[in-house]
Formats: sequence, structure tokens, C-alpha cells
Amino acid sequence: MSPLFYRGMTGAPVLLPDRDAIAAYVPHSGEMLLIDRVLSRDEESIVSEVDVTPRLPGANDAGVPAYIGIELMAQTVGAWSGLRRAMPDTPAPIGYLLGSRRYRATIAMFPLGSTLRIGATRVLETQGLGKFDCVIHLLGAHAEPGEVARGGISVYSEPEADLEAVEFPA
Repeated sequence: MSPLFYRGMTGAPVLLPDRDAIAAYVPHSGEMLLIDRVLSRDEESIVSEVDVTPRLPGANDAGVPAYIGIELMAQTVGAWSGLRRAMPDTPAPIGYLLGSRRYRATIAMFPLGSTLRIGATRVLETQGLGKFDCVIHLLGAHAEPGEVARGGISVYSEPEADLEAVEFPA
């Protein structure tokens, strides 16, 4: 895993410290925005965190179903894309989760009160299609820390326009 994955544990500054800051870079808002912080990002990868609370979809007394991890991975990749395309006064790019591959969770539920750290690394990107390898680690005193889920996701986002090729009327 990239050194970026461990950055938040070393006291380094957090890139996007809360959901309000993240909302400027992703098309999700309100209850549909699930990631809580973006710790770091570079050209190939991103690391986010989610506090496991009852606000997450499917939450009950036992926690949050591990299958929600696929959406957490997808939103993390969405934040990576939004940060990469960030331009003032430009809406966040809309992306689509096309599918997941070999998603494996070692636990059935993410425990309430814990924190999940999601890492995503770009494997392939061409003409708006992308593939990312992702991992979720469990942090916190409420459970045994360590990797709890892993998988790949395929996404689509409108390719960036080549503004130099656009002809504007005189």
C-alpha cells in the first residue's frame, strides 16, 4: 500500500477535513455523501476515512453491513477524480460505478464507533473508463484493527474536454 495510506496516522495535515469540504469535489451531498475525510491524494491514489455511525446506509445495532464498503470505495474514487479535475466554479464531475470485482470482506459488519480507512489506487484509465484496486482497514478501539475488505472497482466518468480543441464563436 502506498505511503499515502498511512499519512493520517503520522499527524500530517488532512487534505479535506470534513464532509462540507469533500462536497465541493463530488456530486454527492447530504445523506448520500458517505466519506468523512480525505487524508491524501496523488496522481495514482487517494486515502479517505469514514466514521462508522448510524447515519450510514443499512446501519443497525450490530454495525454497518460490509457490502457498503463497495460504495465507500466508489465515493473515494469519486473524490480522487473531483480533486484531479478541480477548477474554480466548476461542478464536480459525475461518475458511475460500473461494477466491482472480487470484493472480499473478512467481517460481515463494520462495527459502530470504529473508523474505516479506504485506499484506492488507479490501475487503468482510458477514455473515461477506470479501474481501481481498493482496500479498507478498520481503525479504532471497537474492533481488531487491520484490513477488513479488498476489491477492485470499475468506473466511468465523462472524459476531460480538450479545451484547446473547442472553437468558440467570435
